Amino acid sequence: MARSSEGGPFPTADPVADRALCGWRVRSVIDLPELPLWTRDDRLPDVTIAFGRVTPVESASPGMNWHVVGEGRFRFTVASVGSYRISRGRVITIDPQAGVVASAVRQYLLGTAFGVLCHQRGLLPLHASCVAINGRAVAIAGASGAGKSSLAAALVRLGYPLLGDDVCVIDASEINAPHVLPAIPRLKLWRDVLDTFGLIVDPAARILEGIDKYQAQALADRPPPPPPQVPLPLGVVYYLDQAESPDDEGFHAIRGAERAAALAGAVYRRKMGLAMGLLPQIFTATMTVGALVPGHRLLRHGDLSGLDALARSVAARQEGRG
Repeated sequence: MARSSEGGPFPTADPVADRALCGWRVRSVIDLPELPLWTRDDRLPDVTIAFGRVTPVESASPGMNWHVVGEGRFRFTVASVGSYRISRGRVITIDPQAGVVASAVRQYLLGTAFGVLCHQRGLLPLHASCVAINGRAVAIAGASGAGKSSLAAALVRLGYPLLGDDVCVIDASEINAPHVLPAIPRLKLWRDVLDTFGLIVDPAARILEGIDKYQAQALADRPPPPPPQVPLPLGVVYYLDQAESPDDEGFHAIRGAERAAALAGAVYRRKMGLAMGLLPQIFTATMTVGALVPGHRLLRHGDLSGLDALARSVAARQEGRG
């Protein structure tokens, strides 16, 4: 039983096994069942997650409030969950509220805190889900509620492994070779998507109290394909959105400088990255990826019933069959 900085009980596995994330060895004070176990070398941890005192970010605004502490340090507070501090891309400190459930703490740890950590480590995090098709990473970007996770789930049901959901981490440091790092191989799906796929809803897998969204590890009656544990070249970025009419449905290529602009609009926690003074880093990465990687607007019309057909169309294009 671990304890928060305020002395309240916070249950964890004992001992907590190290986990793998983006090729890093992660040592955490709380268990992170969303991540695969670390099974590689015995090097020191690349990222450490610990309990500690974090000064709350005070604001009259509800929800999440954040502040750049100084060079390489960032903190944010989520009402009724706790405060987090991310330091120099290596240490995440959590100060949970008394009585908060572990799943709520992990939700923001593997979301906002993870995104800030990626910015600090010089990576480009996109607000996108990502699957592996034909040896390449296929990113599915879009606004919240666009259906990124739903389309990724339909592709996983076809047998394509998941590289990450909600946050797609791109390493654009190698010239002519942007790669996607294996991130968080779990899906967060709304109840109506689970119902569409005929999956049983497990109340214990609810992401946050009061939100009808659940974590899904297995889909239908088949085990999910194992996620790749090595970076994969980024093959394409699809920007998912709703079509105004059936005539607008389909794939629409994005050309020239518009690719970089589309990427910039899809950067995860972009405002936070800019507030940390990382505009040159983000600009360089989006320009590099935009110049090298195809981008398409993927417009769909109608309800969830067409997800499987859309997934088959994406897979056929990536495998050269469509």
